Amino acid sequence: DSLLQEMSTSLKTSLTDLPEEMVLRIFRLLPPKDMKSVMLVCKAWVEFAENPVLWSWSFVQIDTKLDFQKLKTQRIHSLCEIDVKMCYNFFHTHGKCHWEKRELREMFEAISEIPTIRRIQGCIYYCPNISHVEPRLFATVLNRLEKMVLSMNHSRDQTKHLLTAIAENTNLRSLDVCDVSSTSPALLGSALTNVQEVVLYDDQITREQMEALLVEIVSKETLTLRKLILFSCPIHNIDPDILGTALSRLEEVRSEHSWVRREQIKAIARCIVDKSKLKKLMMKHMVPEEVSGLDDEDLVKKAKDKIGEFYTELKDEF
Repeated sequence: DSLLQEMSTSLKTSLTDLPEEMVLRIFRLLPPKDMKSVMLVCKAWVEFAENPVLWSWSFVQIDTKLDFQKLKTQRIHSLCEIDVKMCYNFFHTHGKCHWEKRELREMFEAISEIPTIRRIQGCIYYCPNISHVEPRLFATVLNRLEKMVLSMNHSRDQTKHLLTAIAENTNLRSLDVCDVSSTSPALLGSALTNVQEVVLYDDQITREQMEALLVEIVSKETLTLRKLILFSCPIHNIDPDILGTALSRLEEVRSEHSWVRREQIKAIARCIVDKSKLKKLMMKHMVPEEVSGLDDEDLVKKAKDKIGEFYTELKDEF
């Protein structure tokens, strides 16, 4: 009997006797609720459970500066997402900003220490005081994200540093741009064509900037940009062939309140018929005088047969 007891005891293996890699593989199979329970079992389990790879699913809510301490916790150093409390000023433009200048700088410094963060939820991009974050720090943090908004509240230097970083290499897959009036045309074209999806809201964008973007789309051998959405962007003075060729290299294009001339529509249709990657195209709110009678033209009919209706008149929207 004593021999059997000795053998039975020797065959028992504690979880802590396993190699660390195996323990981590076991813990990674646990749902979030159970992972939190693991932290309460014993010190040995806590040591295993503090490994950041086990907490990449989690997200941190940042409501006040006191929450910055959460970002210094070892186990969340593989964190992918944080949620920042909305700035009061987002909806109440004359109200006091929730985040002070110093607090925003501290927040960005804390976020920069966690290079795995890919998503920042909330309306931090519209906070008026965000312009006081050091430009290089601003660019470092936001260029790591999957999606962000470049707003009019960002300083000229912040915008320049961020677009320069995007042009070189970026994790961004989606970028909403609200103000690039101070950006050089060459930098704008180089940066925006390095992101998969771009939404451009800017009636102040210049002809030179818009042309630089479209020329970059045409000439770039390896094009990352696939989807382009334009709101109130003046493109009527762009050469029809450049516009048509550029749009045909994308997969999806949508424009609203962007005046397009008759010759440009024909050039776009020609490119669609000849050779195009376009799967979706919609130009809304076209000036009636520019599209009148186009439906009867053979080239436009062929383009519509290929991708469907691709423009609407202003009067059709009401």
